[in-house]
Amino acid sequence: MGEAECGWWFQELTGRASIGCVVRNHQGEVLLTAWQVLFDCAPAEMAEAIALREGVQLVAEWIRMPTIVESDCAYVLNAVQSELPDRSCCAEIFEEIRGTARILPSVKFVKIGRECNRLILSSFEFYLDFPEFGNV
Repeated sequence: MGEAECGWWFQELTGRASIGCVVRNHQGEVLLTAWQVLFDCAPAEMAEAIALREGVQLVAEWIRMPTIVESDCAYVLNAVQSELPDRSCCAEIFEEIRGTARILPSVKFVKIGRECNRLILSSFEFYLDFPEFGNV
């Protein structure tokens, strides 16, 4: 079973965000990672939704194994797993996540604490030094 840890860092003042995903196998070995800077991203939940979408898409494209997808954003996880219609600005992203998840043998979405995203959060510090990302 694989594990995709997805996370984000969001600067509310500028709407800039950094998202990332680390995919590991059952032994904790890193299989792949992806990082991206988003501009004009609002609200913060959108950054998490995009990070989750990227993680699920990476697993579907490259790994194709039963996967646990971890996130620290309860709102996004609840919306992705809900059968109820969503009218938020992230509704289309949630639908993409659900559609991609159906391709995988099995997917389990799990809420983790922000402190568990240590690798993701420490990696975002890397992007803070880039002028195009801006000072925080």
